[in-house]
Amino acid sequence: MDQTTPNHDLKRKSALFIDAKRAFTLVANHYVIPLGLPDHSDRIHKHFHFVEASRWAYYLRFNARFNVPEINAGQVEAVTHSYETGPKIGVNKSYHTFGTLVHESIHFFSHYAFRQAFDVSGYEGATEYLTRKLLNDLGPRCDVSGDNNMYAREITPLLAIVTSDEIHDLLCQAY
Repeated sequence: MDQTTPNHDLKRKSALFIDAKRAFTLVANHYVIPLGLPDHSDRIHKHFHFVEASRWAYYLRFNARFNVPEINAGQVEAVTHSYETGPKIGVNKSYHTFGTLVHESIHFFSHYAFRQAFDVSGYEGATEYLTRKLLNDLGPRCDVSGDNNMYAREITPLLAIVTSDEIHDLLCQAY
């Protein structure tokens, strides 16, 4: 029996958690703390749920209540859900990137009124804009698995509107 497997799994789980904490802290330091909002990074282990690929479709449907066909579930990297009981971030352990963790961390801090004011396209566009701005790359994210121009349709109208630092700051405050 191989004694290294459990240790390897523990290291991998720890690495996932460290990446999540880095993403969450990055978002908090740039968008949350400057606005005087509470930083929840001390309870980060309660926010992220790393889900095995074999259970991911089930998690999306029954935990996140995200209606995606089971055949397409593997293409979903992560989802932020359960805002009414405190946001949770579900992450597909076998298929995600650091940019995805940042994107979902931004969702975590979104205001209820902002989520209600926009349709999914507008909300995702704003989230992706803030993600790319934070990662210092407004072009297609290089770290996205599969389609590296994810949210291109959603972010394009926002890029035409956010033309100055003042408008960016207003978006951050509204978000």
